[in-house]
Parts: sequence; structure tokens; C-alpha cells
Amino acid sequence: MNKKTIGVLVGSLRRGSFSQKVATHISGLLEKEFDVKFLDTANLALYNQDLDNDSSLPQEWQNFRQAVNALDAVLFVTPEYNRSMPASLKNALDVASRPYAANAWSGKPGAVVSISPGSIGGFGANHHLRQTASCLNIYMMQQPEAYIGNIADAVDDDGVSDKSIQDFLLKFAGAFTDWVNKFDACSHADGTKAVETAEVAMCQSCALPFNEEHKRFFSTEPDGSRSIYCNMCYRDGKFTEPGITMDEMIEKIVPILGKSIGEDAAKKEMSAVLPTLERWQAGRV
Repeated sequence: MNKKTIGVLVGSLRRGSFSQKVATHISGLLEKEFDVKFLDTANLALYNQDLDNDSSLPQEWQNFRQAVNALDAVLFVTPEYNRSMPASLKNALDVASRPYAANAWSGKPGAVVSISPGSIGGFGANHHLRQTASCLNIYMMQQPEAYIGNIADAVDDDGVSDKSIQDFLLKFAGAFTDWVNKFDACSHADGTKAVETAEVAMCQSCALPFNEEHKRFFSTEPDGSRSIYCNMCYRDGKFTEPGITMDEMIEKIVPILGKSIGEDAAKKEMSAVLPTLERWQAGRV
């Protein structure tokens, strides 16, 4: 049986950072159960929607989105910068959440560890990140909460040296393992991976809302791209013909989106993502 893959994102870009040492320690605890991959956020260009199209898309954005798509779960280890998360980490969340309706984070279990040389353990960064994660539909583990203060006294050149912190991180890693394993993955006949969730959304093929009988599947294709279909449009690892035209899809989506941002804004947003929707109906996301 293949191991699930955990992606680790470290908020600090500094070489030898406290966050990196804590993340490395946790990854060592998780490697018995999972494949653990560190995702590099240092070279991601700042998100700019003007670049988010087929002709201008930065290659590092595409690579990062594919890397996030391929993950089964995500772990954030971050310091606190001015009562928030570092800019590089927020930018990484933004880049992989776009284009609209192609959020690569959605449906993944996650957790956050915040660290600080001070006594409050990065509380502000921890909860600011949780706020963003909830918007992106990352299922964040609630307990145990991980705020590691006075971190300078808990690490040395070799990593985490404080026995009480080691014991806590062992407990945290065990809880995170249990949390990730609550989200069961299944495989289609062609070997592509799919995770079924009960989240309310709509199929990118037929645009019908998901419910108990019309179920949602995340399908990660062999090239790393991510698709979201219902069980009627994606069967036995194969994408069936779309059951709705592009005009009908837009007609269904605009009123739903308009409830939160207004109908004019919804129409503008849909126009911006029309190329993505066209790729959806071609079975390519």
C-alpha cells in the first residue's frame, strides 16, 4: 500500500531557522507513516492575477500548484511576523488557491505549529494562518494546539534539544497522523487518486451541486493536475462526456457566486476564469 504524502511548508526563509529545525524534527517523526516532502516557497513570484493565464503563467507557480495537488495533507511550521504569518507563506497559500475554483488546497487535512523566541509561541501567526486555511477549505487539526515559545532555548545546532519539546512534538505528530488517516483515499481503476468528501460544491463537468447521492471526487491525474467531478461524470477512472454546456454552467454559477460578491462582480469573475472553465469541460484542469 502506498504511503500518503505530507507536504511541509516552513514560514521562515532564513538558513538554519528555528522553524526549519522544528519542521525537520516533526518530519522525522512522520516519516514512519508517511512520505514527507518540503515545499519551497522562496522563489514563488508574488501573486498577480495579470500573470495567471496560459501565456504569462510563471513556471514556478505551475510547479508549485502541481506539487500541492499531489499532496494528501499539509503541515505548516511558522514564526510570527508582526502578529501574522510571513509574507512568503501567505503568498504560497494565495498562489496555490488560484485560479478561481481551482483551489489546490481544498479538502486536504492540515495542521500548524507556530514558534517564537517570546513566550506566547507565535499565537497571532497560528490563528491568522488558521483563518486563511478555513477560507481555503483546509481541514485544520484543532488539538493539540502547538504554540512553542522560548524556542531559542529549545534548539541547538543539531535541532530540537529540549526534552519537553521533543515529548510534545511526539504527541503532536501522533495526533496529526491520526488526523490525516481519518481522510481515506481511494483509487480509480486507472490508478489515479481520488478523495471523496462531503463538502458542498458543484461538479466541474455538469455543475450540479453535490449531495449524498451526487458525490464529489478530487481526482489527481498522472500529470499532477487536479480535477473535481461528481460520481456520475467520473466513473471507474474515466471522465465521461460533460452533461452541461458552458453557457449553462455559467448561468448556474453566477447566481450562486453573486450571493456573496454581487452579480456584477460574479459576472466579471466568471469572465476572468472562462479559459479555466473551458479546460474543465475538456477534462484538463
